[in-house]
Amino acid sequence: MDWVSKDSYAGIVKYQGRDCIVFKGEVSPISRGEQDAQAGRIAAEKAEGLPVEVETPKIPAAAYIDLETRLPILAVFGSQKRSYQYNSPPTEKLAPPVELDGPYKAYLQRLRRVSAPASRAY
Repeated sequence: MDWVSKDSYAGIVKYQGRDCIVFKGEVSPISRGEQDAQAGRIAAEKAEGLPVEVETPKIPAAAYIDLETRLPILAVFGSQKRSYQYNSPPTEKLAPPVELDGPYKAYLQRLRRVSAPASRAY
């Protein structure tokens, strides 16, 4: 979502009962890795003197960011929608499952042995 910036700001609207900052723009439907690979191929073809036609397709995108928490609520890329929801944090102290207790303690013991200062040379 690197396209979200002050230049793509579209206003504030209510979404699912929350005030949301809305950003609208256009993004490429191909991944960043594919874009980099395509740029490399284009540069190589240009270096060889080959004619290069670059067509960069774009699709509409929108992001709804909760005004209070600044967390994304909805992202729209073309016809795809991704919604996000956040649960409240746990109220009790978290503890690892009982079956991990033994391996965890063994790991901590190994870590202490490895981190211990070297023995004195005689």
